[in-house]
Amino acid sequence: MDIATFQSNLDFIKSLYFREKWTDEKCRDTILEAIEEANKKILEAFGESMHRLNEYKPTVDAVEEVVKKFPSTLSYEDHEDSMGRLPIHTADFYCSDDAPEYVPVLAKEGMKHKVGGEDARGGLLISDPMDSDDEWNTLQILLTAAEGVASIELYCSCFVR
Repeated sequence: MDIATFQSNLDFIKSLYFREKWTDEKCRDTILEAIEEANKKILEAFGESMHRLNEYKPTVDAVEEVVKKFPSTLSYEDHEDSMGRLPIHTADFYCSDDAPEYVPVLAKEGMKHKVGGEDARGGLLISDPMDSDDEWNTLQILLTAAEGVASIELYCSCFVR
């Protein structure tokens, strides 16, 4: 089934119940359970996808749209590495690629939703579980990976947006 068909079905169901043409509560409850399960799977799919930004390289604007619509994806732990890494950790890990461009939007939106806690700056100040030796946070890893003053200035300027 494609998204348009699913949306059409939802609109139809909504209109039936809204206008009280269909009043079977058991049917309604079953439909609501199915919608809740579908929503859970959608959140999981986007949450997992946030850990693969370096693979398919969406635009920064697309990433921002997703995290604004589904803020819980910012706290979605990477289940593939079983270390509890957040999307901001995964993005900083690929700092030699294009992933750091995502870090500012992940941090900015993460701050709004207190990812990592009140003072974690959207995940920037959370230790990356992958860096068990030094326990460096995302910001430290990014600045260490920056090559030269120009890169450091670029990383820092991204946070002024």
